[in-house]
Amino acid sequence: LYYNKITICYLSTPVAIIPKAYTTDNLSQFLQFSETKKLTAIKYPLDTIDANVVFNAYSPLDKVFKNLPNFNNSKTIHTANLFIDRFELNSEKNLIFVQLINQKLELCIYKQKEFTLYNIFEITADEDIIYYILNLIEQLKLNPSKTILSIEGGIEEDHLVIEQLSKYINEVETNTTANGLNYLFYKIFECE
Repeated sequence: LYYNKITICYLSTPVAIIPKAYTTDNLSQFLQFSETKKLTAIKYPLDTIDANVVFNAYSPLDKVFKNLPNFNNSKTIHTANLFIDRFELNSEKNLIFVQLINQKLELCIYKQKEFTLYNIFEITADEDIIYYILNLIEQLKLNPSKTILSIEGGIEEDHLVIEQLSKYINEVETNTTANGLNYLFYKIFECE
Protein backbone atom coordinates (compact mmCIF):
# COMPACT_ATOMS: atom_id res chain seq x y z
CA LEU A 1 0.00 0.00 0.00
CA TYR A 2 1.18 3.47 -0.84
CA TYR A 3 0.04 6.53 1.04
CA ASN A 4 0.69 10.20 0.33
CA LYS A 5 1.09 10.98 4.00
CA ILE A 6 1.56 8.85 7.12
CA THR A 7 1.43 10.19 10.66
CA ILE A 8 2.35 8.07 13.67
CA CYS A 9 0.74 9.47 16.80
CA TYR A 10 1.89 8.52 20.33
CA LEU A 11 0.04 8.90 23.58
CA SER A 12 2.98 8.50 25.91
CA THR A 13 4.51 9.87 29.06
CA PRO A 14 6.60 11.67 29.94
CA VAL A 15 5.80 14.54 27.64
CA ALA A 16 6.91 18.17 27.90
CA ILE A 17 5.96 21.39 26.17
CA ILE A 18 9.19 23.36 25.73
CA PRO A 19 9.37 26.92 24.33
CA LYS A 20 11.27 26.83 21.03
CA ALA A 21 13.84 29.29 22.39
CA TYR A 22 14.83 26.72 25.06
CA THR A 23 14.67 23.55 22.98
CA THR A 24 18.10 22.04 22.43
CA ASP A 25 19.38 19.02 20.50
CA ASN A 26 19.76 17.14 23.79
CA LEU A 27 16.07 16.23 24.08
CA SER A 28 16.61 13.56 26.71
CA GLN A 29 17.38 16.27 29.29
CA PHE A 30 13.71 17.29 29.18
CA LEU A 31 12.60 13.73 29.86
CA GLN A 32 15.39 12.68 32.22
CA PHE A 33 13.07 11.42 34.92
CA SER A 34 11.81 8.59 32.74
CA GLU A 35 12.76 5.19 34.12
CA THR A 36 12.44 3.28 30.86
CA LYS A 37 15.65 2.85 28.89
CA LYS A 38 14.17 1.68 25.56
CA LEU A 39 12.82 5.10 24.68
CA THR A 40 13.79 7.64 22.07
CA ALA A 41 13.13 11.35 22.69
CA ILE A 42 11.35 13.07 19.78
CA LYS A 43 10.32 16.69 19.26
CA TYR A 44 7.61 18.08 17.03
CA PRO A 45 6.61 21.76 16.81
CA LEU A 46 3.21 23.09 17.77
CA ASP A 47 1.38 25.33 15.30
CA THR A 48 -0.59 27.50 17.73
CA ILE A 49 2.08 28.35 20.31
CA ASP A 50 5.82 28.98 19.99
CA ALA A 51 6.84 25.66 21.50
CA ASN A 52 7.77 22.06 20.77
CA VAL A 53 6.26 18.89 22.13
CA VAL A 54 9.08 16.69 23.44
CA PHE A 55 8.04 13.12 24.13
CA ASN A 56 9.24 9.54 24.36
CA ALA A 57 8.65 6.98 21.65
CA TYR A 58 9.24 3.31 22.27
CA SER A 59 12.53 2.74 20.39
CA PRO A 60 11.95 -0.78 19.02
CA LEU A 61 8.50 0.19 17.73
CA ASP A 62 9.78 3.45 16.27
CA LYS A 63 12.55 1.56 14.45
CA VAL A 64 10.00 -0.88 13.03
CA PHE A 65 7.91 1.99 11.68
CA LYS A 66 10.92 3.71 10.14
CA ASN A 67 12.08 0.47 8.45
CA LEU A 68 8.72 -0.41 6.91
CA PRO A 69 8.36 0.38 3.22
CA ASN A 70 6.48 3.66 2.74
CA PHE A 71 6.90 4.61 6.42
CA ASN A 72 10.41 6.06 6.14
CA ASN A 73 8.93 9.50 5.36
CA SER A 74 6.27 9.33 8.03
CA LYS A 75 6.02 12.02 10.67
CA THR A 76 5.90 11.10 14.33
CA ILE A 77 3.84 13.30 16.63
CA HIS A 78 2.27 13.15 20.07
CA THR A 79 -1.43 13.46 20.83
CA ALA A 80 -0.49 16.79 22.43
CA ASN A 81 0.12 18.17 18.93
CA LEU A 82 -3.41 17.26 17.88
CA PHE A 83 -4.96 18.32 21.16
CA ILE A 84 -3.27 21.72 21.69
CA ASP A 85 -3.29 22.84 18.06
CA ARG A 86 -7.01 22.36 17.56
CA PHE A 87 -8.33 25.09 19.86
CA GLU A 88 -9.50 28.52 18.81
CA LEU A 89 -9.16 30.90 21.72
CA ASN A 90 -11.89 33.49 21.50
CA SER A 91 -12.79 33.86 25.15
CA GLU A 92 -11.34 36.01 27.90
CA LYS A 93 -12.29 33.28 30.34
CA ASN A 94 -9.96 30.55 31.52
CA LEU A 95 -10.34 27.45 29.36
CA ILE A 96 -9.81 23.86 30.43
CA PHE A 97 -10.00 21.19 27.75
CA VAL A 98 -10.16 17.55 28.79
CA GLN A 99 -9.96 14.48 26.56
CA LEU A 100 -10.67 11.08 28.12
CA ILE A 101 -8.88 8.24 26.33
CA ASN A 102 -9.13 4.78 27.87
CA GLN A 103 -7.73 5.28 31.39
CA LYS A 104 -5.95 8.54 30.63
CA LEU A 105 -7.04 12.10 31.17
CA GLU A 106 -5.40 14.47 28.67
CA LEU A 107 -5.71 18.06 29.82
CA CYS A 108 -4.87 21.48 28.36
CA ILE A 109 -5.35 24.78 30.19
CA TYR A 110 -5.36 28.34 28.87
CA LYS A 111 -5.39 31.13 31.42
CA GLN A 112 -6.97 34.16 29.72
CA LYS A 113 -5.84 33.08 26.21
CA GLU A 114 -2.32 32.18 27.37
CA PHE A 115 -1.21 28.56 27.19
CA THR A 116 -0.54 27.44 30.76
CA LEU A 117 -0.45 23.67 31.06
CA TYR A 118 -0.65 20.37 29.21
CA ASN A 119 -0.49 17.04 31.01
CA ILE A 120 -1.66 13.44 30.93
CA PHE A 121 -2.91 11.72 34.08
CA GLU A 122 -3.64 8.05 34.71
CA ILE A 123 -7.17 7.57 36.00
CA THR A 124 -8.74 4.51 37.55
CA ALA A 125 -12.00 5.96 38.87
CA ASP A 126 -14.40 8.83 38.20
CA GLU A 127 -13.14 10.54 41.34
CA ASP A 128 -9.69 10.82 39.76
CA ILE A 129 -11.11 13.02 36.99
CA ILE A 130 -12.76 15.31 39.53
CA TYR A 131 -9.65 15.43 41.71
CA TYR A 132 -7.20 16.34 38.93
CA ILE A 133 -9.40 19.05 37.46
CA LEU A 134 -10.30 20.70 40.78
CA ASN A 135 -6.74 20.41 42.07
CA LEU A 136 -5.36 22.16 38.98
CA ILE A 137 -7.95 24.91 39.28
CA GLU A 138 -6.78 25.49 42.84
CA GLN A 139 -3.04 25.21 42.06
CA LEU A 140 -3.25 27.60 39.09
CA LYS A 141 -5.53 29.95 41.03
CA LEU A 142 -8.24 29.90 38.36
CA ASN A 143 -11.51 31.52 39.27
CA PRO A 144 -14.15 28.78 38.75
CA SER A 145 -16.80 31.38 37.86
CA LYS A 146 -14.54 32.64 35.06
CA THR A 147 -13.57 29.21 33.76
CA ILE A 148 -15.03 27.08 30.99
CA LEU A 149 -14.47 23.32 31.22
CA SER A 150 -14.92 21.25 28.06
CA ILE A 151 -14.83 17.46 28.42
CA GLU A 152 -14.70 14.98 25.54
CA GLY A 153 -14.31 11.27 25.23
CA GLY A 154 -17.69 9.63 25.55
CA ILE A 155 -18.81 11.18 28.83
CA GLU A 156 -22.49 12.18 28.86
CA GLU A 157 -24.00 15.35 30.32
CA ASP A 158 -25.83 13.40 33.03
CA HIS A 159 -22.69 11.56 34.19
CA LEU A 160 -21.79 11.81 37.89
CA VAL A 161 -18.45 13.48 37.02
CA ILE A 162 -20.22 16.29 35.17
CA GLU A 163 -22.73 16.67 37.99
CA GLN A 164 -19.95 16.97 40.59
CA LEU A 165 -17.79 19.35 38.54
CA SER A 166 -20.82 21.57 37.85
CA LYS A 167 -21.07 22.24 41.59
CA TYR A 168 -17.71 24.04 41.44
CA ILE A 169 -17.43 25.28 37.85
CA ASN A 170 -20.22 27.37 36.34
CA GLU A 171 -19.65 26.39 32.71
CA VAL A 172 -19.13 22.69 32.05
CA GLU A 173 -19.57 21.46 28.49
CA THR A 174 -19.54 17.91 27.20
CA ASN A 175 -18.86 17.04 23.61
CA THR A 176 -20.00 13.61 22.51
CA THR A 177 -20.50 14.23 18.81
CA ALA A 178 -18.41 12.30 16.33
CA ASN A 179 -18.12 14.94 13.61
CA GLY A 180 -15.11 17.06 12.72
CA LEU A 181 -12.47 17.49 15.42
CA ASN A 182 -15.00 17.56 18.23
CA TYR A 183 -14.42 13.94 19.12
CA LEU A 184 -11.03 12.34 18.54
CA PHE A 185 -10.74 8.62 18.03
CA TYR A 186 -7.51 6.91 18.97
CA LYS A 187 -6.40 3.35 18.69
CA ILE A 188 -4.12 2.82 21.64
CA PHE A 189 -1.49 0.11 21.59
CA GLU A 190 0.20 -0.88 24.81
CA CYS A 191 3.83 -1.97 24.35
CA GLU A 192 5.99 -3.81 26.86
